[in-house]
Amino acid sequence: MPNKNQMYINKLFETFNNRGRQLKQHEILKSYLLSKVNNRDIYSRIWDSCSIMDNYIEKNLKDILKIDNETLRKLVNANDRGKADEKDVGVSENIEEYLKSIIKETENQDNLKSKRGLDFYDILNLKRNSDFEDLDNQFENDLYNDSESNYEAPKIRSIISFPMLLLHTLRIFLIENKIAKTVDVKEKELINIFKHIFDDDNISKKTSYFFKLLWKIRVLFDKYVIKFVSDNEDGEVLSICNIIYRKNSRSIERRIDKNNKALSMLQSILYYTQESITQYWLTPFLYQCIKINDANELYQYLMKLDNLLYFYKIKKSKTLSEKTIEISAIDIDGYYHDNTKTKNMIKKLKEELQNLNYYGCNRYWFYKLEFILWYNYYNNIDSNIFNQNDDNINKKIKEILNKFRITSKNSIEHVYPQNDTQLSNDDKWSDETKEECLNSFGNLVLISGSLNSELNNKSYKFSILRDKLKKGEVQSLKSLLILKNNKWDENACKEHLNKVIELYKEYYEKYTK
Repeated sequence: MPNKNQMYINKLFETFNNRGRQLKQHEILKSYLLSKVNNRDIYSRIWDSCSIMDNYIEKNLKDILKIDNETLRKLVNANDRGKADEKDVGVSENIEEYLKSIIKETENQDNLKSKRGLDFYDILNLKRNSDFEDLDNQFENDLYNDSESNYEAPKIRSIISFPMLLLHTLRIFLIENKIAKTVDVKEKELINIFKHIFDDDNISKKTSYFFKLLWKIRVLFDKYVIKFVSDNEDGEVLSICNIIYRKNSRSIERRIDKNNKALSMLQSILYYTQESITQYWLTPFLYQCIKINDANELYQYLMKLDNLLYFYKIKKSKTLSEKTIEISAIDIDGYYHDNTKTKNMIKKLKEELQNLNYYGCNRYWFYKLEFILWYNYYNNIDSNIFNQNDDNINKKIKEILNKFRITSKNSIEHVYPQNDTQLSNDDKWSDETKEECLNSFGNLVLISGSLNSELNNKSYKFSILRDKLKKGEVQSLKSLLILKNNKWDENACKEHLNKVIELYKEYYEKYTK
Protein backbone atom coordinates (compact mmCIF):
# COMPACT_ATOMS: atom_id res chain seq x y z
CA MET A 1 0.00 0.00 0.00
CA PRO A 2 1.50 3.40 -0.93
CA ASN A 3 2.43 5.75 1.92
CA LYS A 4 0.75 9.10 2.41
CA ASN A 5 3.46 11.01 0.50
CA GLN A 6 3.08 8.77 -2.53
CA MET A 7 -0.71 9.12 -2.38
CA TYR A 8 -0.22 12.89 -2.22
CA ILE A 9 1.98 12.89 -5.32
CA ASN A 10 -0.42 10.61 -7.17
CA LYS A 11 -3.30 12.97 -6.41
CA LEU A 12 -1.21 15.88 -7.64
CA PHE A 13 -0.46 14.13 -10.93
CA GLU A 14 -4.09 13.19 -11.44
CA THR A 15 -5.33 16.73 -10.84
CA PHE A 16 -2.89 18.39 -13.21
CA ASN A 17 -3.27 15.76 -15.88
CA ASN A 18 -7.00 16.50 -15.85
CA ARG A 19 -6.25 20.19 -16.22
CA GLY A 20 -4.03 19.61 -19.25
CA ARG A 21 -0.88 21.11 -17.74
CA GLN A 22 2.37 19.19 -17.48
CA LEU A 23 4.26 19.93 -14.29
CA LYS A 24 7.98 20.49 -14.27
CA GLN A 25 9.97 18.06 -12.16
CA HIS A 26 11.15 20.70 -9.74
CA GLU A 27 7.54 21.80 -9.15
CA ILE A 28 6.59 18.25 -8.21
CA LEU A 29 9.70 17.96 -6.05
CA LYS A 30 8.80 21.19 -4.28
CA SER A 31 5.42 19.77 -3.32
CA TYR A 32 6.99 16.48 -2.20
CA LEU A 33 9.54 18.16 0.07
CA LEU A 34 7.10 20.71 1.50
CA SER A 35 4.79 17.87 2.52
CA LYS A 36 7.49 16.82 4.99
CA VAL A 37 7.96 20.16 6.84
CA ASN A 38 6.15 22.70 8.95
CA ASN A 39 6.30 26.41 8.10
CA ARG A 40 5.43 25.57 4.52
CA ASP A 41 4.77 29.17 3.60
CA ILE A 42 8.32 30.15 4.61
CA TYR A 43 9.99 27.31 2.73
CA SER A 44 7.74 27.71 -0.28
CA ARG A 45 8.92 31.29 -0.69
CA ILE A 46 12.54 30.28 -0.21
CA TRP A 47 12.12 27.71 -2.98
CA ASP A 48 10.40 30.12 -5.35
CA SER A 49 13.02 32.83 -4.77
CA CYS A 50 15.77 30.35 -5.59
CA SER A 51 14.02 28.85 -8.61
CA ILE A 52 14.14 31.85 -10.98
CA MET A 53 17.73 31.62 -12.15
CA ASP A 54 17.74 34.50 -14.66
CA ASN A 55 17.22 37.12 -11.95
CA TYR A 56 19.24 37.78 -8.83
CA ILE A 57 17.76 36.31 -5.70
CA GLU A 58 17.01 39.61 -3.97
CA LYS A 59 15.00 40.68 -7.04
CA ASN A 60 13.06 37.40 -6.93
CA LEU A 61 12.23 37.82 -3.27
CA LYS A 62 11.32 41.48 -3.79
CA ASP A 63 8.86 40.52 -6.52
CA ILE A 64 7.40 37.48 -4.76
CA LEU A 65 6.82 39.25 -1.44
CA LYS A 66 6.15 42.63 -3.03
CA ILE A 67 8.39 44.27 -0.48
CA ASP A 68 9.27 47.95 -0.45
CA ASN A 69 12.75 49.44 -0.74
CA GLU A 70 13.22 49.87 3.00
CA THR A 71 12.54 46.19 3.57
CA LEU A 72 14.88 45.24 0.71
CA ARG A 73 17.63 47.29 2.31
CA LYS A 74 17.26 45.19 5.44
CA LEU A 75 17.60 42.01 3.37
CA VAL A 76 20.94 43.15 1.91
CA ASN A 77 22.17 44.58 5.23
CA ALA A 78 22.36 48.13 3.86
CA ASN A 79 22.71 51.01 6.29
CA ASP A 80 23.64 54.70 6.21
CA ARG A 81 26.63 54.45 8.52
CA GLY A 82 29.93 55.90 7.32
CA LYS A 83 30.81 58.80 5.02
CA ALA A 84 31.12 56.93 1.73
CA ASP A 85 28.20 57.18 -0.67
CA GLU A 86 28.75 53.67 -2.08
CA LYS A 87 29.40 50.49 -0.14
CA ASP A 88 29.40 46.77 -0.90
CA VAL A 89 26.54 44.89 0.74
CA GLY A 90 25.22 41.34 0.52
CA VAL A 91 22.05 39.29 0.82
CA SER A 92 21.53 37.73 4.24
CA GLU A 93 22.31 34.01 4.28
CA ASN A 94 19.98 33.41 7.24
CA ILE A 95 16.56 33.99 5.79
CA GLU A 96 14.02 32.14 7.95
CA GLU A 97 13.46 34.75 10.66
CA TYR A 98 13.57 37.53 8.08
CA LEU A 99 10.82 35.88 6.08
CA LYS A 100 8.67 35.31 9.13
CA SER A 101 8.87 39.00 9.92
CA ILE A 102 8.20 40.13 6.35
CA ILE A 103 5.31 37.77 5.80
CA LYS A 104 3.71 38.95 9.01
CA GLU A 105 4.06 42.57 7.91
CA THR A 106 2.77 42.03 4.37
CA GLU A 107 -0.06 39.58 4.93
CA ASN A 108 -3.51 40.69 3.87
CA GLN A 109 -6.97 39.13 3.70
CA ASP A 110 -6.18 37.31 0.46
CA ASN A 111 -3.33 35.29 1.96
CA LEU A 112 -4.62 34.79 5.50
CA LYS A 113 -5.24 31.16 4.57
CA SER A 114 -1.47 30.62 4.80
CA LYS A 115 -1.88 30.70 8.57
CA ARG A 116 -4.22 27.72 8.37
CA GLY A 117 -1.80 25.60 6.29
CA LEU A 118 -1.51 25.12 2.54
CA ASP A 119 -3.05 22.56 0.24
CA PHE A 120 -1.28 21.35 -2.88
CA TYR A 121 -2.58 24.25 -4.98
CA ASP A 122 -1.08 26.72 -2.50
CA ILE A 123 2.18 24.81 -2.23
CA LEU A 124 2.69 25.29 -5.95
CA ASN A 125 1.76 28.98 -5.65
CA LEU A 126 -1.05 28.48 -8.18
CA LYS A 127 -4.48 30.04 -7.94
CA ARG A 128 -7.50 27.72 -8.01
CA ASN A 129 -9.05 29.57 -10.92
CA SER A 130 -5.84 29.92 -12.96
CA ASP A 131 -5.12 28.09 -16.19
CA PHE A 132 -1.90 26.83 -14.58
CA GLU A 133 0.40 28.90 -16.75
CA ASP A 134 4.10 28.69 -16.38
CA LEU A 135 5.27 29.97 -13.01
CA ASP A 136 7.56 32.57 -14.56
CA ASN A 137 4.60 34.02 -16.49
CA GLN A 138 2.48 34.06 -13.38
CA PHE A 139 5.17 35.96 -11.48
CA GLU A 140 5.35 38.43 -14.33
CA ASN A 141 1.57 38.97 -14.37
CA ASP A 142 1.27 39.29 -10.60
CA LEU A 143 4.07 41.78 -10.03
CA TYR A 144 3.19 45.08 -8.50
CA ASN A 145 4.09 48.35 -10.19
CA ASP A 146 7.82 48.68 -9.54
CA SER A 147 8.44 51.91 -11.43
CA GLU A 148 9.30 53.70 -8.21
CA SER A 149 11.82 51.06 -7.19
CA ASN A 150 15.37 52.04 -6.26
CA TYR A 151 16.75 48.67 -7.33
CA GLU A 152 18.73 48.13 -10.53
CA ALA A 153 20.42 45.07 -12.01
CA PRO A 154 21.62 44.17 -15.50
CA LYS A 155 19.86 41.51 -17.51
CA ILE A 156 21.44 38.12 -16.81
CA ARG A 157 21.36 34.47 -17.88
CA SER A 158 22.41 31.75 -15.48
CA ILE A 159 25.06 29.21 -16.44
CA ILE A 160 22.97 26.44 -14.85
CA SER A 161 19.29 25.55 -14.49
CA PHE A 162 17.38 25.41 -11.22
CA PRO A 163 17.31 21.58 -11.17
CA MET A 164 21.10 21.64 -11.53
CA LEU A 165 21.34 24.02 -8.57
CA LEU A 166 19.13 21.67 -6.55
CA LEU A 167 21.38 18.71 -7.34
CA HIS A 168 24.59 20.57 -6.50
CA THR A 169 22.96 21.66 -3.23
CA LEU A 170 22.00 18.07 -2.53
CA ARG A 171 25.57 16.93 -3.16
CA ILE A 172 26.80 19.53 -0.65
CA PHE A 173 24.05 18.46 1.76
CA LEU A 174 25.36 14.87 1.61
CA ILE A 175 28.98 16.01 2.12
CA GLU A 176 28.04 18.14 5.13
CA ASN A 177 26.05 15.34 6.73
CA LYS A 178 28.63 12.65 5.84
CA ILE A 179 25.97 10.62 4.04
CA ALA A 180 27.72 8.04 1.87
CA LYS A 181 25.46 8.22 -1.15
CA THR A 182 26.51 9.21 -4.67
CA VAL A 183 24.44 11.81 -6.50
CA ASP A 184 25.11 12.68 -10.13
CA VAL A 185 23.82 15.87 -11.72
CA LYS A 186 21.06 14.37 -13.87
CA GLU A 187 18.07 16.65 -14.32
CA LYS A 188 15.85 13.95 -15.79
CA GLU A 189 16.24 11.88 -12.63
CA LEU A 190 15.65 14.79 -10.25
CA ILE A 191 12.62 13.40 -8.38
CA ASN A 192 13.96 9.86 -8.04
CA ILE A 193 17.32 11.13 -6.78
CA PHE A 194 15.69 13.24 -4.06
CA LYS A 195 13.19 10.56 -3.05
CA HIS A 196 16.12 8.20 -2.60
CA ILE A 197 17.59 10.61 -0.02
CA PHE A 198 14.41 12.00 1.55
CA ASP A 199 12.56 8.70 1.68
CA ASP A 200 11.35 8.69 5.31
CA ASP A 201 8.17 10.18 6.70
CA ASN A 202 9.82 11.50 9.85
CA ILE A 203 12.60 13.66 8.41
CA SER A 204 11.22 17.14 8.98
CA LYS A 205 14.48 18.52 10.42
CA LYS A 206 16.59 17.12 7.59
CA THR A 207 14.23 18.54 4.97
CA SER A 208 13.99 21.92 6.71
CA TYR A 209 17.77 22.10 6.74
CA PHE A 210 17.88 21.39 3.00
CA PHE A 211 15.61 24.38 2.31
CA LYS A 212 17.86 26.63 4.41
CA LEU A 213 20.95 25.26 2.68
CA LEU A 214 19.34 25.87 -0.71
CA TRP A 215 18.88 29.55 0.17
CA LYS A 216 22.46 29.87 1.38
CA ILE A 217 23.86 28.16 -1.73
CA ARG A 218 21.78 30.36 -4.03
CA VAL A 219 22.96 33.52 -2.25
CA LEU A 220 26.58 32.39 -2.59
CA PHE A 221 25.98 31.37 -6.21
CA ASP A 222 24.82 34.90 -7.03
CA LYS A 223 27.72 36.39 -5.09
CA TYR A 224 30.64 34.34 -6.39
CA VAL A 225 29.65 32.54 -9.61
CA ILE A 226 29.68 33.94 -13.14
CA LYS A 227 26.53 34.71 -15.11
CA PHE A 228 26.01 35.89 -18.66
CA VAL A 229 25.64 39.61 -17.97
CA SER A 230 24.38 42.13 -20.52
CA ASP A 231 26.99 44.86 -20.76
CA ASN A 232 26.53 48.03 -22.82
CA GLU A 233 30.15 48.04 -24.01
CA ASP A 234 30.85 44.36 -24.67
CA GLY A 235 27.43 42.83 -25.20
CA GLU A 236 26.88 39.71 -23.10
CA VAL A 237 29.88 38.74 -20.97
CA LEU A 238 30.58 36.12 -18.30
CA SER A 239 30.99 38.16 -15.13
CA ILE A 240 30.32 38.32 -11.42
CA CYS A 241 28.18 41.19 -10.15
CA ASN A 242 28.30 42.51 -6.61
CA ILE A 243 25.63 44.47 -4.73
CA ILE A 244 26.20 48.18 -4.13
CA TYR A 245 24.21 50.36 -1.75
CA ARG A 246 24.23 54.07 -2.62
CA LYS A 247 23.49 56.02 0.50
CA ASN A 248 22.63 59.38 -1.09
CA SER A 249 19.95 57.94 -3.37
CA ARG A 250 19.13 55.08 -0.97
CA SER A 251 19.31 52.73 -3.95
CA ILE A 252 20.58 49.20 -4.41
CA GLU A 253 22.17 47.94 -7.61
CA ARG A 254 24.05 44.99 -9.04
CA ARG A 255 27.09 45.89 -11.13
CA ILE A 256 29.99 44.00 -12.69
CA ASP A 257 32.71 43.57 -10.08
CA LYS A 258 35.96 44.47 -11.85
CA ASN A 259 37.93 43.36 -8.79
CA ASN A 260 36.77 39.80 -9.46
CA LYS A 261 37.77 39.69 -13.12
CA ALA A 262 40.38 36.98 -12.50
CA LEU A 263 37.85 34.78 -10.69
CA SER A 264 35.42 35.28 -13.59
CA MET A 265 38.12 34.32 -16.12
CA LEU A 266 39.01 31.13 -14.29
CA GLN A 267 35.38 30.10 -13.91
CA SER A 268 34.88 30.75 -17.63
CA ILE A 269 37.49 28.08 -18.41
CA LEU A 270 35.65 25.54 -16.29
CA TYR A 271 32.28 26.52 -17.71
CA TYR A 272 33.35 26.10 -21.33
CA THR A 273 35.35 22.89 -20.78
CA GLN A 274 32.94 20.92 -18.59
CA GLU A 275 29.59 19.52 -19.67
CA SER A 276 26.95 22.24 -19.73
CA ILE A 277 24.41 19.88 -18.13
CA THR A 278 26.58 19.02 -15.12
CA GLN A 279 29.25 21.67 -14.29
CA TYR A 280 30.65 19.45 -11.54
CA TRP A 281 33.27 22.01 -10.49
CA LEU A 282 30.45 23.89 -8.77
CA THR A 283 30.06 21.31 -6.00
CA PRO A 284 33.51 21.78 -4.39
CA PHE A 285 33.55 25.49 -5.19
CA LEU A 286 30.15 26.26 -3.62
CA TYR A 287 30.97 24.04 -0.65
CA GLN A 288 34.13 26.07 -0.18
CA CYS A 289 32.07 29.29 -0.42
CA ILE A 290 30.18 28.21 2.71
CA LYS A 291 33.44 27.80 4.61
CA ILE A 292 35.41 30.79 3.29
CA ASN A 293 33.01 33.44 1.91
CA ASP A 294 35.88 35.64 0.72
CA ALA A 295 36.47 36.35 -2.98
CA ASN A 296 40.30 36.44 -2.89
CA GLU A 297 40.60 33.21 -0.92
CA LEU A 298 38.03 31.52 -3.15
CA TYR A 299 40.02 32.56 -6.20
CA GLN A 300 43.14 30.93 -4.74
CA TYR A 301 41.13 27.81 -3.92
CA LEU A 302 39.67 27.60 -7.43
CA MET A 303 43.13 27.86 -9.01
CA LYS A 304 44.23 24.85 -6.96
CA LEU A 305 41.00 22.99 -7.67
CA ASP A 306 41.29 23.59 -11.41
CA ASN A 307 44.89 22.34 -11.46
CA LEU A 308 43.93 19.25 -9.49
CA LEU A 309 40.74 18.15 -11.26
CA TYR A 310 42.44 16.77 -14.36
CA PHE A 311 45.06 14.72 -12.52
CA TYR A 312 43.29 13.70 -9.32
CA LYS A 313 42.88 9.94 -9.12
CA ILE A 314 40.66 7.86 -6.86
CA LYS A 315 40.73 4.10 -6.51
CA LYS A 316 37.24 3.00 -7.46
CA SER A 317 36.24 5.41 -10.22
CA LYS A 318 37.51 8.21 -12.40
CA THR A 319 34.21 9.98 -13.03
CA LEU A 320 34.21 13.72 -12.55
CA SER A 321 31.10 13.39 -10.40
CA GLU A 322 32.91 11.22 -7.85
CA LYS A 323 36.16 13.16 -8.11
CA THR A 324 34.48 16.43 -7.20
CA ILE A 325 32.66 14.85 -4.25
CA GLU A 326 35.92 13.47 -2.86
CA ILE A 327 37.93 16.62 -3.55
CA SER A 328 35.27 18.67 -1.71
CA ALA A 329 36.05 16.78 1.48
CA ILE A 330 39.87 16.85 1.33
CA ASP A 331 42.31 19.45 2.61
CA ILE A 332 43.44 20.75 -0.76
CA ASP A 333 46.43 22.63 0.72
CA GLY A 334 47.54 19.43 2.46
CA TYR A 335 47.31 17.59 -0.84
CA TYR A 336 49.58 20.13 -2.53
CA HIS A 337 52.11 19.90 0.31
CA ASP A 338 52.55 16.19 -0.41
CA ASN A 339 55.72 16.29 -2.54
CA THR A 340 55.16 12.85 -4.08
CA LYS A 341 51.69 13.77 -5.33
CA THR A 342 52.72 17.17 -6.68
CA LYS A 343 55.82 15.82 -8.45
CA ASN A 344 53.65 13.23 -10.13
CA MET A 345 51.24 15.98 -11.18
CA ILE A 346 54.01 18.01 -12.85
CA LYS A 347 55.38 14.90 -14.54
CA LYS A 348 51.94 13.95 -15.91
CA LEU A 349 51.38 17.54 -17.02
CA LYS A 350 54.53 17.58 -19.16
CA GLU A 351 53.70 14.20 -20.66
CA GLU A 352 50.16 15.32 -21.44
CA LEU A 353 51.26 18.50 -23.21
CA GLN A 354 54.04 16.82 -25.20
CA ASN A 355 51.63 14.14 -26.41
CA LEU A 356 48.76 16.47 -27.34
CA ASN A 357 47.86 16.33 -31.01
CA TYR A 358 45.14 17.33 -33.42
CA TYR A 359 43.37 14.00 -33.18
CA GLY A 360 41.53 13.82 -29.86
CA CYS A 361 43.04 17.00 -28.38
CA ASN A 362 41.21 18.10 -25.24
CA ARG A 363 40.09 21.71 -25.65
CA TYR A 364 40.67 22.27 -21.95
CA TRP A 365 44.40 22.75 -22.58
CA PHE A 366 43.76 25.56 -25.05
CA TYR A 367 41.44 27.37 -22.65
CA LYS A 368 43.82 26.85 -19.75
CA LEU A 369 46.71 28.31 -21.73
CA GLU A 370 44.59 31.38 -22.50
CA PHE A 371 44.13 31.90 -18.77
CA ILE A 372 47.81 31.34 -17.95
CA LEU A 373 48.92 33.85 -20.58
CA TRP A 374 46.35 36.39 -19.41
CA TYR A 375 47.23 35.69 -15.75
CA ASN A 376 50.94 36.38 -16.37
CA TYR A 377 50.13 39.61 -18.21
CA TYR A 378 47.50 40.75 -15.70
CA ASN A 379 49.80 40.13 -12.73
CA ASN A 380 52.89 41.63 -14.43
CA ILE A 381 54.68 38.29 -14.26
CA ASP A 382 55.61 38.60 -17.94
CA SER A 383 53.81 41.68 -19.22
CA ASN A 384 56.00 41.92 -22.33
CA ILE A 385 55.57 38.33 -23.45
CA PHE A 386 53.65 39.34 -26.60
CA ASN A 387 55.57 42.49 -27.52
CA GLN A 388 57.17 42.90 -30.95
CA ASN A 389 59.61 45.39 -32.46
CA ASP A 390 56.81 47.53 -33.80
CA ASP A 391 55.12 50.24 -31.73
CA ASN A 392 51.94 50.18 -33.79
CA ILE A 393 51.62 46.41 -33.42
CA ASN A 394 52.33 46.68 -29.68
CA LYS A 395 49.55 49.24 -29.37
CA LYS A 396 47.13 46.80 -31.01
CA ILE A 397 48.38 44.02 -28.72
CA LYS A 398 47.69 46.14 -25.65
CA GLU A 399 44.16 46.86 -26.88
CA ILE A 400 43.55 43.15 -27.42
CA LEU A 401 44.84 42.29 -23.93
CA ASN A 402 42.81 44.99 -22.18
CA LYS A 403 39.60 43.79 -23.83
CA PHE A 404 40.41 40.09 -23.60
CA ARG A 405 37.81 37.66 -22.28
CA ILE A 406 37.55 33.91 -22.44
CA THR A 407 34.73 33.10 -24.84
CA SER A 408 33.28 30.02 -26.49
CA LYS A 409 35.48 28.60 -29.25
CA ASN A 410 35.10 25.16 -30.74
CA SER A 411 37.40 24.86 -33.77
CA ILE A 412 40.96 23.55 -33.57
CA GLU A 413 42.97 24.90 -36.51
CA HIS A 414 46.48 24.28 -37.84
CA VAL A 415 48.77 27.29 -38.22
CA TYR A 416 50.99 25.51 -40.72
CA PRO A 417 48.37 24.04 -43.08
CA GLN A 418 47.58 20.38 -43.60
CA ASN A 419 47.46 21.14 -47.32
CA ASP A 420 50.60 23.12 -48.20
CA THR A 421 50.46 22.83 -52.00
CA GLN A 422 50.09 26.61 -52.43
CA LEU A 423 53.15 27.44 -50.31
CA SER A 424 56.46 28.28 -51.90
CA ASN A 425 59.26 25.74 -51.51
CA ASP A 426 61.03 28.09 -49.10
CA ASP A 427 57.99 28.14 -46.81
CA LYS A 428 57.28 24.41 -46.90
CA TRP A 429 58.22 22.12 -44.04
CA SER A 430 60.13 18.92 -44.68
CA ASP A 431 58.27 15.63 -44.52
CA GLU A 432 60.14 14.79 -41.33
CA THR A 433 59.09 18.09 -39.71
CA LYS A 434 55.47 17.62 -40.75
CA GLU A 435 55.52 14.16 -39.21
CA GLU A 436 56.77 15.60 -35.91
CA CYS A 437 55.13 19.03 -35.72
CA LEU A 438 52.09 19.35 -38.00
CA ASN A 439 49.52 17.94 -35.56
CA SER A 440 51.36 18.88 -32.37
CA PHE A 441 49.96 21.30 -29.77
CA GLY A 442 52.57 23.83 -30.89
CA ASN A 443 51.01 24.14 -34.37
CA LEU A 444 47.40 24.34 -33.20
CA VAL A 445 45.12 27.19 -32.12
CA LEU A 446 41.55 27.23 -30.83
CA ILE A 447 39.36 29.66 -32.76
CA SER A 448 35.72 30.42 -33.50
CA GLY A 449 33.76 28.61 -36.17
CA SER A 450 33.54 31.76 -38.28
CA LEU A 451 37.32 32.26 -38.34
CA ASN A 452 37.79 28.58 -39.03
CA SER A 453 35.56 28.92 -42.09
CA GLU A 454 37.63 31.89 -43.24
CA LEU A 455 40.91 29.99 -42.87
CA ASN A 456 39.61 26.70 -44.25
CA ASN A 457 41.68 25.36 -47.15
CA LYS A 458 43.95 28.42 -47.05
CA SER A 459 47.68 27.70 -47.20
CA TYR A 460 48.92 31.08 -45.94
CA LYS A 461 47.16 30.96 -42.55
CA PHE A 462 50.08 32.51 -40.70
CA SER A 463 50.01 35.52 -43.04
CA ILE A 464 46.24 35.88 -42.63
CA LEU A 465 46.62 35.85 -38.84
CA ARG A 466 49.34 38.50 -39.04
CA ASP A 467 47.02 40.74 -41.07
CA LYS A 468 44.32 40.27 -38.42
CA LEU A 469 46.78 41.30 -35.70
CA LYS A 470 47.35 44.62 -37.50
CA LYS A 471 43.58 45.19 -37.30
CA GLY A 472 43.42 44.11 -33.61
CA GLU A 473 41.29 41.07 -34.48
CA VAL A 474 43.29 38.20 -32.97
CA GLN A 475 40.98 35.80 -31.13
CA SER A 476 43.36 33.89 -28.86
CA LEU A 477 46.43 34.70 -26.81
CA LYS A 478 48.13 31.53 -28.06
CA SER A 479 47.82 33.01 -31.57
CA LEU A 480 49.27 36.27 -30.25
CA LEU A 481 52.26 34.38 -28.90
CA ILE A 482 52.73 32.55 -32.20
CA LEU A 483 52.63 35.85 -34.10
CA LYS A 484 55.77 37.08 -32.31
CA ASN A 485 57.57 35.06 -34.96
CA ASN A 486 58.31 36.68 -38.35
CA LYS A 487 58.15 33.27 -39.95
CA TRP A 488 56.37 30.07 -38.91
CA ASP A 489 58.99 27.41 -39.58
CA GLU A 490 59.81 24.20 -37.75
CA ASN A 491 62.12 25.92 -35.25
CA ALA A 492 59.47 28.51 -34.38
CA CYS A 493 56.89 25.76 -33.88
CA LYS A 494 59.16 23.69 -31.62
CA GLU A 495 60.25 26.74 -29.61
CA HIS A 496 56.61 27.76 -29.18
CA LEU A 497 55.67 24.33 -27.82
CA ASN A 498 58.64 24.35 -25.41
CA LYS A 499 57.67 27.85 -24.26
CA VAL A 500 54.06 26.80 -23.67
CA ILE A 501 55.11 23.73 -21.66
CA GLU A 502 57.40 25.91 -19.55
CA LEU A 503 54.59 28.40 -18.90
CA TYR A 504 52.34 25.57 -17.77
CA LYS A 505 55.06 24.11 -15.56
CA GLU A 506 55.77 27.45 -13.86
CA TYR A 507 52.07 28.07 -13.28
CA TYR A 508 51.49 24.64 -11.72
CA GLU A 509 54.66 24.81 -9.62
CA LYS A 510 53.42 28.05 -8.07
CA TYR A 511 50.98 25.94 -6.03
CA THR A 512 53.16 22.91 -5.39
CA LYS A 513 56.03 24.48 -3.48
